[in-house]
Amino acid sequence: MSGKAMKLLKIAAAGMIAGALLGFFLKWCEHITGKAVYTLLLNIDYLPLLSDWKLNELGEFFLHLIVSAAVAPALYLLFSTWGWEKKASAYVLGSTVIGLVYYPFTMLSERTPALLDAASILLWLLGHILFGSILAVLLIYGEGNRHREKKHR
Repeated sequence: MSGKAMKLLKIAAAGMIAGALLGFFLKWCEHITGKAVYTLLLNIDYLPLLSDWKLNELGEFFLHLIVSAAVAPALYLLFSTWGWEKKASAYVLGSTVIGLVYYPFTMLSERTPALLDAASILLWLLGHILFGSILAVLLIYGEGNRHREKKHR
């Protein structure tokens, strides 16, 4: 496997870790508040092909991890074009924008929060800020980057 492919694979793994922590956070929020933000994260009711699948929570969570594994390299490659791949604020902003863009899909399901539910929007955005923060820590301050920085000192 080439060095670039290995790097993208590690970035995808970081996305899965950040995605898992996002999921755990939103599940905890839903448990504590009753706001269906975790349900929104896993919801596939409105997707034509996937809505026919009868998945349990674990299956839906696995789909979420696949999306997280795809989002992380996409953000990294996008930010690399501007030289922002080592800026934590880029990942936090990027994931927050993704959360904002995705949230209106809540209108397409009866199981998810109301579109203008302020508490749900806040929890949803906090979760995506958490995702971006964790992703930034893993990509910028992760094991591989520490070794490289030591070599250059």
